[in-house]
Amino acid sequence: MVTSIECVSADGRSLLPLIIWLASTHRSNWTTYPTPGWHFGCSENGYNDSKISLEWLTRVFDPQTRSAVQTIRVPKTDIQNFPFHPWN
Repeated sequence: MVTSIECVSADGRSLLPLIIWLASTHRSNWTTYPTPGWHFGCSENGYNDSKISLEWLTRVFDPQTRSAVQTIRVPKTDIQNFPFHPWN
């Protein structure tokens, strides 16, 4: 099982995904095709959590959106239980 965090901006630009493996550590041979720029994380249950959400915000969302917009950027989600809310 894998879970992915993906993001598409209002203007149609997409960010590189973060793939979450059901495991305690990531093995580099788990991907059979090149995935340049993709980010990987692991969790005991295979789902997103606060730690992985913060990792996504700092490693994926912030670096890939910072230069495009010089104002505050707020990720929105359609998932009710998204574990990390930067506005809280």
